[in-house]
Amino acid sequence: MVICRELLLARRLLGHSFHSARFGYSGLRFQSSVVAVECKISSSDAADSARKTPGDFLPEDGRVGDLVVGEILREASQEQREIKENARSSSSKKYGEVSIDQKLVEQAFDYFVVIDFEATCDSTVFFPQEIIEFPSVLVAVHSLSVEDSFQTYVKPTFNPQLTDFCKRLTGIEQTQVDNGMALAEALVKHDKWLEDKGVKSKRFGVITWTDWDCKVMLDFECRLKGLTKPSYFNKWINLKSCFQEKFGDKFNLKKAVQHAGLQWQGREHCGLDDAKNTASLAMELVRRGMQIGFTQHQSSRKPAITNISSEFMPKLKKILEALPRSSDIDETSITVGADNLCYCGVKCKTRLVRKAGPNQGKFFLSCGNWTLTEGGKCTYFEWMNPPEQHSPSPAKS
Repeated sequence: MVICRELLLARRLLGHSFHSARFGYSGLRFQSSVVAVECKISSSDAADSARKTPGDFLPEDGRVGDLVVGEILREASQEQREIKENARSSSSKKYGEVSIDQKLVEQAFDYFVVIDFEATCDSTVFFPQEIIEFPSVLVAVHSLSVEDSFQTYVKPTFNPQLTDFCKRLTGIEQTQVDNGMALAEALVKHDKWLEDKGVKSKRFGVITWTDWDCKVMLDFECRLKGLTKPSYFNKWINLKSCFQEKFGDKFNLKKAVQHAGLQWQGREHCGLDDAKNTASLAMELVRRGMQIGFTQHQSSRKPAITNISSEFMPKLKKILEALPRSSDIDETSITVGADNLCYCGVKCKTRLVRKAGPNQGKFFLSCGNWTLTEGGKCTYFEWMNPPEQHSPSPAKS
């Protein structure tokens, strides 16, 4: 019995050991007329069979060879698809040195409410800053999906005209804030949106990138304008801290998103786009097996700075004039465990009044960028402990 060499090749091509990368298309074309069957030939016909071509073994209509090639191509295509799927699965399960956990860690929240305020600003010190964009993105934790988003523009009061720097940075136009609403109205509208979505009856947590949004900007402006903010803004999740805990690296938001293997979407420093990207990063951290919980909280009993009035600027001037001078302050920063952020968005410096007087020996918080020669870059000031009220000395008899 003689088995034709071409038929053996065809049989190998159809076997489980077939690999598309090992056989080029030229080889497939060469086998296009081969039938995957064993041809038994008697020894007396061996000489005749040696003179036969592969086409001589085909049925008269020649269709079987085409069907064999079609099957080979289908197997090759299927194998290539499986290789690509395995590669994609492998790359999605591991990015860098961080593996994605197959079983998601149970979270303490039903929803994440992701915010990213934009505020009035300039290339130099700008005071007081006011929120001009109020965005919020709602993430359903159980499905790791964005359910809805909220956005409104807020009209600033003290500095109603946006600087050119602010417009370039945020992409917000003057007409948008001119037609915006007051912050008090924006807070009510956002709260109503959460209630309509059924979020307020569920477990939810506010997510920000850094502590600036809740701890500095919203808290300061509400105190400045005598507003009562919803209590859920008094504790929040600083996702930057969560990211650093998982990856051990310090990045800005855009680089953090890219480092996690995600694609940045939208315009940087657009509040809504920043919130959406922060939401994507939060969901990615959950997929990677991280349990996300509150990282910061603050007291809801802080007194209002002042009400909105035409008297604000003179009062502010008096406050600034009352601040201790550099000559009265110990130039060595004293760590007392304070973690407040100044208006620059950096950790405040804790300092001591050394000048003799009623406030001598008292600690206060000042701009984190404060230096002895140049002072602070912003006007942040807060006593570590309220100064004692001193009664006048009794008159001498």
